[in-house]
Amino acid sequence: MLQLQLPDEFKEELQRSLEEVYKASIENARRDVGIIREYLSIAEVCKMLGISRNTLTSNYIECRLASYKIGNKIYIKKKELEQFINKHQI
Repeated sequence: MLQLQLPDEFKEELQRSLEEVYKASIENARRDVGIIREYLSIAEVCKMLGISRNTLTSNYIECRLASYKIGNKIYIKKKELEQFINKHQI
């Protein structure tokens, strides 16, 4: 068995780096879940498109992008969002 003794500074930096990698991996996994889910929340759509909620409402939903209200939440079907965007290509 090989055993190394690392300086405390190095161990702390290594731990910080591993934590950053872990956090980034979790964030990527959360983002990827949105890719395979059929319905996206308003917040997810805004984040995905890089737009505000107001822009989504006025430029997409008011222009006939289908949305679905379940309880207090509004969802958009990912496939319908893609079709809407493709339909409005310039």
